[in-house]
Amino acid sequence: MADAANFAEQLNLLRQSYRAALPAKLIEIEKTWQGLQTAWNAEALDSLHRQVHNLSGSGAAYGFTRVSEAARPLEILIQSIGEAQSAATAPQQEKFAVLFATLQQAASEPDSVSPDSAPARNAATPDNGVAQANLTKLEVDGAGVQTPAAQMPAVPANDNQTSNALIFLISDDTVLAHELELQVSYFSYRVHTFTQLSDLEGAASETPPAAILVDMLTTGDEPIDMERVAQLKQGILATVPLVFISSHEDISHRLQAVRAGGDAYFTKPLDTGELIDKLDSLTASHTPEPYHILIVEDDSTLARYYTLNLQAAGMIASAITDPLQVLHALSEFRPDLILMDVYMPACNGLELSTVIRQQEDFVSIPIVFLSAETDLSKQMAAMSRGGDDFLTKPIKPAHLVASVASRAHRSRVLRSLMVRDSLTGLFNHTATKEQLDIALARSRRNEAQVTFAMIDIDKFKSVNDTHGHAVGDRVIKSLSRLLQQRLRKTDIVGRYGGEEFAAVLVDTDGPAALSVLEEIRAHFAQIRHQGEAEPFSVTFSCGVATSPPWLEANELADAADKALYEAKRTGRNRIVTSEPLLEVTS
Repeated sequence: MADAANFAEQLNLLRQSYRAALPAKLIEIEKTWQGLQTAWNAEALDSLHRQVHNLSGSGAAYGFTRVSEAARPLEILIQSIGEAQSAATAPQQEKFAVLFATLQQAASEPDSVSPDSAPARNAATPDNGVAQANLTKLEVDGAGVQTPAAQMPAVPANDNQTSNALIFLISDDTVLAHELELQVSYFSYRVHTFTQLSDLEGAASETPPAAILVDMLTTGDEPIDMERVAQLKQGILATVPLVFISSHEDISHRLQAVRAGGDAYFTKPLDTGELIDKLDSLTASHTPEPYHILIVEDDSTLARYYTLNLQAAGMIASAITDPLQVLHALSEFRPDLILMDVYMPACNGLELSTVIRQQEDFVSIPIVFLSAETDLSKQMAAMSRGGDDFLTKPIKPAHLVASVASRAHRSRVLRSLMVRDSLTGLFNHTATKEQLDIALARSRRNEAQVTFAMIDIDKFKSVNDTHGHAVGDRVIKSLSRLLQQRLRKTDIVGRYGGEEFAAVLVDTDGPAALSVLEEIRAHFAQIRHQGEAEPFSVTFSCGVATSPPWLEANELADAADKALYEAKRTGRNRIVTSEPLLEVTS
């Protein structure tokens, strides 16, 4: 309710501002037209067209539907005058006078029923309170992008959503319980062990766990009461995932687990990596990163209106009113989608989309044109110049949100396939280097520090040779999961190749980065991986470099790589920093 009230209040302020500015806009239109009668020129006519075009697209959005309806035929008339490339004829002048008078009348008659005054929401868009967090002072800057400000801690903090999730275990196998408590703790899960179902039931009533692990066989070879487990699953544990652990692989035991409401089934000896993957999938909140939308709209009132509606729907929207700043904005903001007007000063949307498509980094970003243009041939012309969709002004907020969300979602999925490693889901080598470039550019502007770490699993070839590539893949996934868990969401983690990883710790100096990386190194060395014959442990070596002094991405990466080589040379299972080459841990 607070979000809706805040949205309505801000929308009302925008409408009041729009209404107050209408008389001046009409005066400007009349003044431009009169100037054209004195001395016709194409530039002034283009300016007149933009003025009327903006009213055509913005009126209905701010509760002046008649303004949009009256401005559209006037816009068409101006276009026909422009196509003739000559001064308006006497009939055209008369028609302009009639249409302009209608527009003036419409400007004095706001709608009796206001447009939607509640934020439009769509299931395809993240809707988790992000809107309120980002909906600060609405600003639209022609020279740059207004993005939500965020203060990052100097020392990376664990902000993963599954951090310290509580897991209940029902088992009287003390060895199993101890090993589980230790191993899953490295991935920020807490295990509370019970030997009696009645005790677990009471605890779950007071503090529902994120998941429950059920050992189907006790140490006394007595099976657990599966009927009672099923009853609990139908009652107080209805929303809690159940994971069964058994020494049996046969279908009868698996069916027992399914009939008791089990969500997963593992056999002993447990593979910690596989268990963690399943717990992650069962307990994750699945809250997606809000879509990032860049609005290119020369009409500041409309830019504010679109920004408000998209932010209220859970997106992070930023706008520029100067189309010539679009390349800078794209590099800074890295949007999932561009929402662009067609008719703008300095260059139109068709020209701008062509310029954007000339940049390889931006070829895959969808461009959705938003214009009052209703001529189908002109819409198709815009699409042929790099556009992905064409929306017609005025547009209802719900339609705008749904269209933008749908396109942004597909864009994100396709981009993920291009930049993500298929095994770990981390950024691939190329994408990691691009993210490092972006992080360094931002750090230079903000006079902040960036630390780059290169991590390599020790003696990984031996792991593959001894236990097989499938086990080796699980080791890689285990380290990737640990890095994602222990680093901030604002940091970048990538798989650099094979058993090598890279991490970009933004706004982080060397000592702070070393502290976190040392914790990760120590935890990884303690994780037990299940091999063909018996469990085993693996370590990693790490090289770290911080910018400044290294200012370019290749310099920073090279410094970290040399530090990694030194860590390997001096014995592995340690972290070495590049300035000076100093062994930090072993």
